Amino acid sequence: MEEYEHFSVNHSAKVYVDGMAHTNGIESVWAVLKRGFYGIYHSFSVKHL
Repeated sequence: MEEYEHFSVNHSAKVYVDGMAHTNGIESVWAVLKRGFYGIYHSFSVKHL
């Protein structure tokens, strides 16, 4: 498995981008996953994740 370097940004300090650190990629991933779940099941519970 490849190793990944972890970056973080401080949204509470209104810092959304810090060099190569940003949340756009993961937000897009979650949007696609959620759209798929809601399109099929319309709702889901934590129990079934």
